[in-house]
Amino acid sequence: MSKNISTKESEVGILHDISLPTHKVYTIFTLAGHYRWGKSYSTDKEFLLLSGRCELTTESEWEDITIAVYPGEKIIIPAHTPNLFYFPVDTEMLEWFPMDATSKKIEKYYNIKNSNSI
Repeated sequence: MSKNISTKESEVGILHDISLPTHKVYTIFTLAGHYRWGKSYSTDKEFLLLSGRCELTTESEWEDITIAVYPGEKIIIPAHTPNLFYFPVDTEMLEWFPMDATSKKIEKYYNIKNSNSI
């Protein structure tokens, strides 16, 4: 099985990108006080929080909904659901989704101060 692995580092943290034949898998370490993403995707995305804590904001028909996510919790974000993660403490998580997924920036989330997609 062929795979491609790359690493991206920034002031937000470290992201390891593992490209498998059918899926993208990320191991993500985010420093406290930062945001990630601010997008919606064409397919479901799955996350498993390994350590730390985060707050996930998604959009419903009427309002934004924010939930706290703790270690060991798995989250599935349905396709086309705008989402934004905030990390109040240093956090490590896994993320995976189909290789053919496409994303769309959601301006109201993407422009939040300190938001950064690495």
